[in-house]
Amino acid sequence: MACDVVSVRLHLPQIRVLGVLVDTPARLVVGVESTLGRLRCSGCGFKRRRVCDHRDNKVTGLEVSARPVTLVWKRRRMVCGDCDSRFLEDRHAFEGALTARPARAVVSDARVMAPRAAARRRRVGRRKINALVRAFAGVVAERRRLAALPGAAGR
Repeated sequence: MACDVVSVRLHLPQIRVLGVLVDTPARLVVGVESTLGRLRCSGCGFKRRRVCDHRDNKVTGLEVSARPVTLVWKRRRMVCGDCDSRFLEDRHAFEGALTARPARAVVSDARVMAPRAAARRRRVGRRKINALVRAFAGVVAERRRLAALPGAAGR
């Protein structure tokens, strides 16, 4: 039952909660894994299911009940049967060791406060904040460019 509650609070699609690893007033650590069955090989593009091993990656999540959340992602390393290459599972929700929600929160903090204060508040480095702001600025610029194209009003 506790795993179901945590998975709802995390708001991460196609991610299964394995269990709560640490639950203290100071922090919450949750074990997660992907529910995707097959992954595309980065070498040849074929979908593969054969898992070679797992790597534990730590990902910062959005705070829950004013506690910092760390997700321990059981990341699969796959072996391709065609080209014999090994590749790691990628999830766009975990890019940059942050989930999408705290990344948006970091960018919104950076808009109204100094980078050092935003870094301290969200427990990330200033380089990470600068990289996230640049990435979000690129997304906003692309959306504005597409909206300015002729015929974009009907979209």
